[in-house]
Amino acid sequence: MKALLKKHAQRDVPYFIKTAACLAIFLASQAFFYATCRELRDHYLILLAPSYAATIPFLIRLAVSIFLAIMASGVIAVLIRPWWIAWCAWLAQAILLLLFLDFHIAAFIAAVLCLAIMSAFMGYVMKQMKNQIHFSSHPLSDMKLLLLMSMVAIVSVSFGLGYSIDANKRHFALPPEVKQAATVSMTSYMRTTIEAQGKQQNIPQKQIAGAVAGAGVQAKKTIDDIDKGLASNQAMLPYLFAVILFMILQSILLIFGFIPLLLVKLLFSLLKITRFANEDVAMEEVRHLTLKTIQPHKTKS
Repeated sequence: MKALLKKHAQRDVPYFIKTAACLAIFLASQAFFYATCRELRDHYLILLAPSYAATIPFLIRLAVSIFLAIMASGVIAVLIRPWWIAWCAWLAQAILLLLFLDFHIAAFIAAVLCLAIMSAFMGYVMKQMKNQIHFSSHPLSDMKLLLLMSMVAIVSVSFGLGYSIDANKRHFALPPEVKQAATVSMTSYMRTTIEAQGKQQNIPQKQIAGAVAGAGVQAKKTIDDIDKGLASNQAMLPYLFAVILFMILQSILLIFGFIPLLLVKLLFSLLKITRFANEDVAMEEVRHLTLKTIQPHKTKS
């Protein structure tokens, strides 16, 4: 009996260590993703008034964090059993979301929705895995859209939350940085158009210079009028910008969504090669209805 218990303990300890390692990696990937979302909340202008030096590195970090979070979610859904342990992991990541976004009501709603979506995701994957004859990560591909939607929704909520907080603090409809960038861009476009038309029509340089000066004034007036028009719906602007960002990111990630799923397949192959994870072969009785004559089983006397 002691030998049996000792053998059982030796078999179970590595399993719990592996489970703890998977959970730790999952929570670390989620923390990285939420830290990136926190960065977007605090510096939302990185997308609203983009610059090559700041925006491109941030988008790379955002993509990497989303891909790592999806990969870790796949590992949790496929390998962690029983189900309640995986659900506790999802609950912990929802709490992480609240911590990184300072328990704001929008973050609370996002966390609850994310927990519900991931519960549905877990249920579907576990059901499909149970019905499989040979192991395959195909159920993760089936739920790719749901995973991407939940990730992109959290990014959009972080962006809208950052805009809302800053707007309430500085009292604006359009951020001054956005107004300035839009005015400069419109002035530059109008200047280029006026100078091109002036050369084609042989207009004197003095008249062109006057028209260019007026273009700057007109551009500023146009942007100010847009700002005043948006001021009446100021409370809706964070939601509007969040929805626009959601649609843009969702379209982009749907194109590149195969990358994390491909990496997950490679990861599962690596886990089998290194024997971190093993294929369990189970022999189960299967009953079918058939027209063939069934011979009764003979019993040994």
